[in-house]
Amino acid sequence: MKNILIIVVCLTILGCEAVATLFHGEKPEPPAVIYTVTFDANGAVGNPPAEQAVKAGDVISLPNIGGMVNAGNTFVGWSESATIGVGTTLFVDDSITVTRDIVFYAQWISIGSTQYTISFNANGASGAPPPSRIVYTGVQIRIPDQGSLGYTGRMFGGWNTEADGSGTLFGSGALHTFTGSIVLYAQWFSSTDSFTVTFDANGASGTVSSPQTVNANTNITLPGGGGLSKDGFIFGGWNVNAEGTGDNYSAGFLYTVTGNITLYAKWNSFFANAAEVSAYLALQSGGFDPNEPVYLPVQMNLGTMTQSGSGWRQLLNVIANSGRYVALDLSQCSMNGTEFNPEIYASIYMPPTPGADMIVSLILPDIATSISGCGGFTELRSFNGIGLTSIGEMAFYYGCINLSMTSLPETITTIGGGAFAYCTSLELTDLPPKLTYIGGTAFAYCSNLAITNPILPDGITVIEHMTFIGTNIELVTLPAGLEYINEIYNNFGNCTQLTILATNPPHLANAMYDVSFQIKVPAGSVEAYKAAPGWSHYADRISAIE
Repeated sequence: MKNILIIVVCLTILGCEAVATLFHGEKPEPPAVIYTVTFDANGAVGNPPAEQAVKAGDVISLPNIGGMVNAGNTFVGWSESATIGVGTTLFVDDSITVTRDIVFYAQWISIGSTQYTISFNANGASGAPPPSRIVYTGVQIRIPDQGSLGYTGRMFGGWNTEADGSGTLFGSGALHTFTGSIVLYAQWFSSTDSFTVTFDANGASGTVSSPQTVNANTNITLPGGGGLSKDGFIFGGWNVNAEGTGDNYSAGFLYTVTGNITLYAKWNSFFANAAEVSAYLALQSGGFDPNEPVYLPVQMNLGTMTQSGSGWRQLLNVIANSGRYVALDLSQCSMNGTEFNPEIYASIYMPPTPGADMIVSLILPDIATSISGCGGFTELRSFNGIGLTSIGEMAFYYGCINLSMTSLPETITTIGGGAFAYCTSLELTDLPPKLTYIGGTAFAYCSNLAITNPILPDGITVIEHMTFIGTNIELVTLPAGLEYINEIYNNFGNCTQLTILATNPPHLANAMYDVSFQIKVPAGSVEAYKAAPGWSHYADRISAIE
């Protein structure tokens, strides 16, 4: 009976995570994640290259043809699509960073098909340029980086159709479908060179953003399309060509300027139902890599999201069947209520929900004021919504390990308990300025949390238990209006200094553990803190703000 009483008391005061640590020691490091890379002969006879088991984040080189033969066809390379021309063709020895299970299909094309040679010229640099690429009509390839090329005193700035940089610029990693043989010249620049980025409305009305001229290798923030409009279309970022088939950059993207370039406004039509979405996705050549999702703007009724047959469930099924990763824009969608809650959770006991695991970014319906139940969105990198004010309890808990935002929407006022727990890629540099409440374990074990503005928003009055446990925040300043804090050890255990601006000591519910950091308070409140319940336990750590 006594043991049971001890456990109940511990659970009440410490919470489950701390009790587990108390009785069983520190939580062990999770085992390495291993992904499988498979090579499919795609209709050829003979044995394809062997399957590879690869640790998450490791880099592999794509193998050669192996023992495969396809009568009447020649081997082109590898793609995540079985159909040549749909998806990006990668070449033998190309480097791939493995972040998921991948199936590469051998790409075959009829012998005698029209082919082109894409050659790369060092343009005065030392070292060997990338090898020439043999490409075919309709086959999209990725532009290589500089390889072993180097130019003393200069930096690499991509490839251009003209040696002097006056032609078309192709950045490393850009996707392009060539229609003829061509020589691309390496571009070299010094930090004193300057280049101009020009913006083209691309058929829209309104005022386009002014050109920006900056020094080479400078990052600029790409503008939005607020001054532009095009009937029946929505602004979808900026593209390197007017047709919208090249690299696409979203508004707000930090673009590194390495040459003169014109960026064209990209205009996307909204899709009114699941059938239109299905037809559109089937025609897309990309989307097989989560780093290169298909932008998908939808205008339909999502209905009650948890119901079978709802608009939302139909949309998920279409995305799952397409096999393509999407950047999902639901801003013009309607739904029942104002809470975006698909109730898709993460669990080690069940596989990801098909379709949800293909959503890389999410713009919520404009009518949505809160979000929850998205823990199973395992590939989600970012989310946003113009009406969003609340992030619900366990909204992204456990499964959203790829959520890598550096900031949250400024409209957020409340963050529920466990909302971002175990979102290990989250890199927030600050918190929303209107935030008033943070629930317990909201950011628990967000090991990459990078808050550089240590002052928590002024409106915060309550900080619950273990809100920041397992993070690496070093300097924290709590606002003057703070009234309640559950405990400081499991909230700020890794910080080097805790500063509290409140002149009246906030209620401190638990003070069971010693801390190693200094606690700074207003000079006129030092003695009040040292005598206050809970805070008195840390009297030797409390001193005046200097």
